[in-house]
Amino acid sequence: MFVTKPMKLRYLIISLTSLFFTFVLVPSHASDNEGNEQILAIDSCEFMGRILYLAVEKFKTDRGLDDVKILLEPVFLNGVREIEDASERQAIEKRYQQALIEAFLVNTKSPKSYALEFMRNCRKNQKDNR
Repeated sequence: MFVTKPMKLRYLIISLTSLFFTFVLVPSHASDNEGNEQILAIDSCEFMGRILYLAVEKFKTDRGLDDVKILLEPVFLNGVREIEDASERQAIEKRYQQALIEAFLVNTKSPKSYALEFMRNCRKNQKDNR
């Protein structure tokens, strides 16, 4: 079977989305008193760290910033679609764009250490802002 470039891209998007749902979304507490309805909550620092891990992995393969943005856009959009507050969604999107550019400019070869450092700093900043 002949595999075209769009087929490879679609496979990659499906793989990244699958990876995202496996590792990024975490179930939180029940939303009602009886516990019947569960919601998905996103720890924004963990979400950003994990998506930056994927970005650094792609940067290691000599992909450009625009290519990585295109590849990770479906993953990012799936992650923020559960956020109902538009201003919070916009803030996360702005932080994501800035972090993606920073990850590209740092040009690190260790996605795990970069993601963990980002999550540590992000959580520290969240505590300081409270």
